[in-house]
Amino acid sequence: MAQNPFPIHGIVTRPAFTDREEEVERICNTLDEPGAKLLVYGPRRMGKTSALRVAIEDHLAQGGVACLADFSTATSHGDLANRVLTASTRALGRRWKDIVHDLSRRIGVRLEVSTDPVNGSPTASLGFGMRSTSRAAEQETLGRVLDSLDGLCEARGVSLGLILDEFQEIHRLGGEEGEWHLRGVIQHHQHISYVAAGSQTHLIQRMLGKGAAFYRLFDVLSFGPMDPEHLRRWVNDGLSGGGVSHQDMARWILALAGERTRDVAQLARKTFQLAREEGRADPGTVRQAFLEIIADESEPLRALWVGYAGTEEKVLRAVATGTESLMAADTLQRFGIASSAAASKAAANLVAEGVLVQEGPGNYRFDSPFQRGWVIQHALPDAGIHLPATHPVEL
Repeated sequence: MAQNPFPIHGIVTRPAFTDREEEVERICNTLDEPGAKLLVYGPRRMGKTSALRVAIEDHLAQGGVACLADFSTATSHGDLANRVLTASTRALGRRWKDIVHDLSRRIGVRLEVSTDPVNGSPTASLGFGMRSTSRAAEQETLGRVLDSLDGLCEARGVSLGLILDEFQEIHRLGGEEGEWHLRGVIQHHQHISYVAAGSQTHLIQRMLGKGAAFYRLFDVLSFGPMDPEHLRRWVNDGLSGGGVSHQDMARWILALAGERTRDVAQLARKTFQLAREEGRADPGTVRQAFLEIIADESEPLRALWVGYAGTEEKVLRAVATGTESLMAADTLQRFGIASSAAASKAAANLVAEGVLVQEGPGNYRFDSPFQRGWVIQHALPDAGIHLPATHPVEL
């Protein structure tokens, strides 16, 4: 049986990785230049992390040293420091015991050393006592970790490319104070190149704004949608190369999934799964694939739904129908929303939570096409509205 040409689990690297040559080149150029600083930002599910990983692979192939510290699950600055320590210890070479000893001396704290049970590589982390101190003390420790890495690289004649993924967590954990503290640390480093990456675009834009901590510190790379024609060819070629006969099914897949690379790949993957036995796909196959994804994700989406406030549920129903003006009087009346102010507040909450995306005054859309389909299928009937889950696309 042919292998599915549309991987969606984990990080996608070559040969499945496609396009993004300019973005990968910008990231590689930053990793190559000690002291350079680049901030990459854009919506989720666009392929940023995959592009970062591919750039690391290219940098390593040229003899460089680079690593990625993922901040997405951190709950304190101690966690951030540990992410940096673990990633950099693995990246800086075979003589890791000397490196850990040197880092411990420079930081001024004892580091705990262990081995990754999966790949056997060494890991270094702060002792438990250092991770239970005050936020200010942990911020200082993170700064000392980064300063010590820069000093170690200078002493050993190497440069380190350090990617900080989900960089906006700096704000969540430390607010503006944490941002200014980090700027004060990294702006002087000449032996580490920094690539910061973030997916909460509204927060990243605020962190970069005039008067904000990172104003003009970073070069900026906006990571937007992939070229739709390239994406269309990639999907069609993947289906055809996997032995599926079709007539440009990519146009329907992109129409339903939208512009996020992972959403497109997810729908293409399911379409391929349904089509490969018969060896052909048509619009009905794409429709069925979309419905099956909704069914696969139904329980998590239902759990999210019950957590929304009443007005938020009404706003989501309204947006699911494709209304162009949430604040219009007939929309408010149709969905039982008390006022335009109530609708605006609920919509703002949903945007902050990453459920909706605002496209203009009073105009919103779902972040996930599959969540939109679920709301149409399971929640709109509560308002007496019955639409196909694929609305507004007519296959």
